[in-house]
Amino acid sequence: MRKRVISIVSSIVLVAAAVIGFVVNLGRPSTLNSVLTSGSPYAPYVDATLWPLANLSSISQASGIKSFTMAFITSYNGTQCNAAWGGYYPVSGGTEDSNISSFLSSGGSLIISFGGEAGTSLAETCTSASALEQQYQAVVDRYHVYSLDFDVEGAALNNTASINLRNQALAMLVANEAALGHQLTISYTLPVLPTGLLSNSLYLLNSAISYQVPVSLVNIMTMDYGDGAAPSPAGQMGTYAIEALKATHAQLATLYPSKSSSQIWAMEGATPMIGQNDISDEVFELSDASQLTSFAESVGLGRLASWSANRDFQCSTNMGTTVSNTCSGVAEPSYGFASIFMGGSSGSTTSTTTSSTTSSTSTSSTTSSTTTTTDPPLSTTSSGIALSTGFSVSSTWWGGYTGIVTITNETSSTIQAWQAGFTLPSGTTVTNSWNAMEEASSSGGYLFGNAGWNGQLAPGASTSFGFTVSSASKVAPAPSGFFATGTA
Repeated sequence: MRKRVISIVSSIVLVAAAVIGFVVNLGRPSTLNSVLTSGSPYAPYVDATLWPLANLSSISQASGIKSFTMAFITSYNGTQCNAAWGGYYPVSGGTEDSNISSFLSSGGSLIISFGGEAGTSLAETCTSASALEQQYQAVVDRYHVYSLDFDVEGAALNNTASINLRNQALAMLVANEAALGHQLTISYTLPVLPTGLLSNSLYLLNSAISYQVPVSLVNIMTMDYGDGAAPSPAGQMGTYAIEALKATHAQLATLYPSKSSSQIWAMEGATPMIGQNDISDEVFELSDASQLTSFAESVGLGRLASWSANRDFQCSTNMGTTVSNTCSGVAEPSYGFASIFMGGSSGSTTSTTTSSTTSSTSTSSTTSSTTTTTDPPLSTTSSGIALSTGFSVSSTWWGGYTGIVTITNETSSTIQAWQAGFTLPSGTTVTNSWNAMEEASSSGGYLFGNAGWNGQLAPGASTSFGFTVSSASKVAPAPSGFFATGTA
């Protein structure tokens, strides 16, 4: 994905700062959250190198977007093992601290993205895994962010030494954070063709598996394919994106054979470049966004993003002729793409815990692997055919996380509709859900019913729904008392 070259105005500010004798720096944190009504969580990229610096709260208020992917952290000056936004602003400087803390305290969430097309990644300048891990750790510690994205493309994707060093460092980071009670989530953002990931991306993922990095999501850049790979792209960018997702799904199923098809879909994300792409005849229109969102909703895709929230506006001039950092190049209302992408939502998968459930009655529900709670999900729960449930956390941040519930029909009957529920401790609440309808909540108990498109489950079939949690505790507690029942 493109990391736009920093603007002339910003460069002037840097020079002025150096003359005056202080350092201007750009720091932006992250985590992941979704605030959508149905479909896949939308976390568009925000270009952290543009000037003036983006105010996250202002963008959120204007657009309704509550999750962003801040891009990109690279090596300071392209040569030093020192984390810096866009290679210009050392993270340690703190320029963005108040911007970030204000946004997060208002209920927003962020993903920090490292790498990008331009600049030099930290994995290419740090000389040891421990030194690289310390830079990643510094970012996590500064922002209390536990969802990290790594955009690897161009020369960095062919640098096997840096690929292995990065995965070695990430394995160390994940282990260190786990010891502190934090579940770190890792996503890789990779270039793709309609035929799927190329061999260098597959090498990267195999390396991650080898070093036991728990990759929660593979986010493919559905853009800039080239005429050879995507001929006559006019009106077909949505179709090409879906083809790329399907091809990647097959590849990931081979890499992660223990995961079900629905878990693989929850492990995938898509990031189109909205409007005019870098390749002149590739234009991602609003209709393409609708097509991609519908598909994402139907399969339970783990994430939707875009490059970028800064560009989600109609250009005032030069429509459809040049690529701009601040407008899309197509006719649209302000945040027109965001409005479409936020029509749906879903989550990504990272950890696995499964529990077999029993049918619930009017006042209690239990599972075979959890303790019965004193405050069961809800008295409105009806009895039915017992379905099995699994729970995973896809992203975590200070005081919250994104959770995914997977429901599997292990019976011999086709299920036509289902309900599922769980209990959260006092002080912890569900703030949003997707791929299911929240039917009731009371005293920590939550009851969900299937959405219109995922109620039917054939024998052996699975589906999933997601939700975000907010807690007064730094590390939000997990739900308990899971159950799921269906009607044939």
